[in-house]
Amino acid sequence: MYLNLVAEVKIGDIIFNEIHSCEIVQTVVELSDSATLVLPRMYRDKLGKSVLKNIKVGQVVSIKLGYNDELIEEFTGYVSEIEADIPIKIHIDDEMYQFRDNTFIKSWKEVNLRTVLESIADGMPCICPDLNLGKYSIHFISSYRVFMDLKEKFGLFTYIKNGKLYCNFANDIKDDSLAVHTYEYGRNIKKNDLKYKSAKDSKIKIVAIANLPDGKKLKIEEGSTEQNATTKTLSFGNINEQELKKLAKAEYSKLVYDGFTGSITGFGQPLTKAGDTLKIIDKLEQDREGEYLIESVKIRWGNAYFERINTLSYRIPDEKGNKKS
Repeated sequence: MYLNLVAEVKIGDIIFNEIHSCEIVQTVVELSDSATLVLPRMYRDKLGKSVLKNIKVGQVVSIKLGYNDELIEEFTGYVSEIEADIPIKIHIDDEMYQFRDNTFIKSWKEVNLRTVLESIADGMPCICPDLNLGKYSIHFISSYRVFMDLKEKFGLFTYIKNGKLYCNFANDIKDDSLAVHTYEYGRNIKKNDLKYKSAKDSKIKIVAIANLPDGKKLKIEEGSTEQNATTKTLSFGNINEQELKKLAKAEYSKLVYDGFTGSITGFGQPLTKAGDTLKIIDKLEQDREGEYLIESVKIRWGNAYFERINTLSYRIPDEKGNKKS
């Protein structure tokens, strides 16, 4: 069956039903998602006015893509940059854009996470754990820079969803809307850039840190002791040593496994998104099969292509803790 590619982009009050290309990047390891939109040359004549005079930085953007008459909203955000060359290229940031240009000066001898977030969230409701950050200061930086600092110092990930600001540790981020998608070799896989890795060849060390209420830190190490090992640091709230060891082992188990790493490309559907689970099926080589967390997705749309490049993070264990196969 022939599938006709369709798109609809709304910038401010202007709707574009024809675009040259679009690329959207979603990720669970960065603070924000982004999109790049390229408009065709003909829009000046079609609109009867200059596109550049009617598109401004800060305008709200909605990007819908799909097949035939089925359009699905893939991205919403704000115009962050406009390149004046022909064809016109427009850069778009997600809802984190609104937190990039403000500036705060604040200081606390001891403070919890909620107080910090509420002081820089411009009234947006905040969902976060009860976590003591100890001494903390904000010196002439934006809310966005504070979110980055919380990630670097405490391992806290901040994102916006449904008008609320969420901030939590990676292991505690839960979202019931995340889905499981299936890619099957010979059916709906466009390109395979996966590489098989063996657990015994991995040189990874996990450093897990608990932030205690009195401002002190408890540290546990798990994994390789070799000097050239790749180190991943995790931060948690007020938990005891036994629980910290458990979390360190769980993270190590995620990263060290017999399975695939890399990326795998599908078509416009199924609608894989960062944070979803991707189930890989190969009836000819069942060693390929398994379920993986999607760390990032690059969505590419053009006149002759619509694809999703999925980068995998780790193999998801079954309910008993075994790697699925």
